[in-house]
Amino acid sequence: MTFPLSAPQQHMWEHLRFLNPKDPGRTWMNQVLAYRVEGPFEAARMKTALNALIARHDALRITFTDLGVSPRQRVLPQVTIPLPLVDLTAVPAEKREAAAVAFAGEADAWSFDLVNGPLIQASVCRLDPQEHVLVVALHHMVTDGWSAWILRKELAALYSGRELPALTGGYQDFVTRPAKDPGKSVSYWSRQLDGAPRALDLPTDRPRDTMEGCDYAFHALDIDPSLTRAVVSSARHEQVSLFVIFLSAFQALLHRRTGSQDIVIGSIFAQRTDSATTRLIGLFNNVVFFRTKVEPAATFAELVSQVSRTTRDAYAHAGPFHDIARSLHPGFDAERPWPAQHLYHAWLQFNVPPTITGEKQDLHLEWFKYDLIDPVSEPLTTAQRRLLAKENPSFELRANGTGGIIQYNSRLFDEDTIAGLARDLVEILLAVTKDVTIRIADLPVTPVEDR
Repeated sequence: MTFPLSAPQQHMWEHLRFLNPKDPGRTWMNQVLAYRVEGPFEAARMKTALNALIARHDALRITFTDLGVSPRQRVLPQVTIPLPLVDLTAVPAEKREAAAVAFAGEADAWSFDLVNGPLIQASVCRLDPQEHVLVVALHHMVTDGWSAWILRKELAALYSGRELPALTGGYQDFVTRPAKDPGKSVSYWSRQLDGAPRALDLPTDRPRDTMEGCDYAFHALDIDPSLTRAVVSSARHEQVSLFVIFLSAFQALLHRRTGSQDIVIGSIFAQRTDSATTRLIGLFNNVVFFRTKVEPAATFAELVSQVSRTTRDAYAHAGPFHDIARSLHPGFDAERPWPAQHLYHAWLQFNVPPTITGEKQDLHLEWFKYDLIDPVSEPLTTAQRRLLAKENPSFELRANGTGGIIQYNSRLFDEDTIAGLARDLVEILLAVTKDVTIRIADLPVTPVEDR
């Protein structure tokens, strides 16, 4: 039996079709999870645990058919994957860590067969008998950030021989449950985004008009623990979430840097709204948009109040991206694939893990840091290159407010410029935690001549 894509999968498919309209199924879009394992490690036991996880979660047994505008999917009754061992013990000891980092990074280019599956692969590197690196890669059509935390927790439990509580449903149940009428969501977003500026001209180091293409780079944003505590206290005082404070500061930063008073931020909504979905692996993420009118004479407290209302309304009216896009742009179907970049000016997300309980286990999976290797892909069209070149930096922050990473197009921005953005965001947070009544126009930003 086949069934349609979920709304998040349809959105992901639109993105894949944008990157490779001729053959989107061959587009790399992998989630790579790498874990360091110290102490005794049994590869055969881990292979058994991996395949038990696949048997438990139907999303890990999904394959796709009709890879056109709207594919369909099916759940295979059984999927078994191998766990190849890459033995690095013959490599000189001082070079093994670098070899493991390189191997983990290459998993970003592991290829998947969407039609025949499986859409999960794994391998393990042995650095020495007491140290291993487990690498798991999944195609993003069947996973999201929340799923990564579930996989880590349950894989450790299964390896330890601990029995997991039964699931009350699967990803197929989520996809095939009766859909809510999208009319209310579409109507809300049609009003909310109507007339929004098409672009936000954040100053760049090289002209946007002459730039085509995108070379992604990353800059670490670290926030001092004392400032994090102050922001948490400010959020508590204003009776809003930590995300609302950061989003308000981000909106204020973009206003001060561009002069624009009408700013739309894109973000991720986990969309796990019941106890069943919080325990499932699968692609649930939805895109939401926060449009804010930033008044220079307003206080930061007034901006926070506006942003708080905006976020509540956005989450309440979250709907299928393609329905929203179609309502806002009549040419959506004719122009498909049609990426979400048309609907927002910049990106801010909090990476929120599910609650992890502290059961004792025989295995500790420590996150292993690696560098992604850009896979070889089809050349982008002129239109694609121009759209990607217009992207403003994306802020992906840890949900505890301790920092995160900034992804940016290094063809447009120098790292010093992005570092300046990060410093300005920190300075704004410092200012508003000292005085929430400070006017937006008075928030500290780096003078133009010093940028």
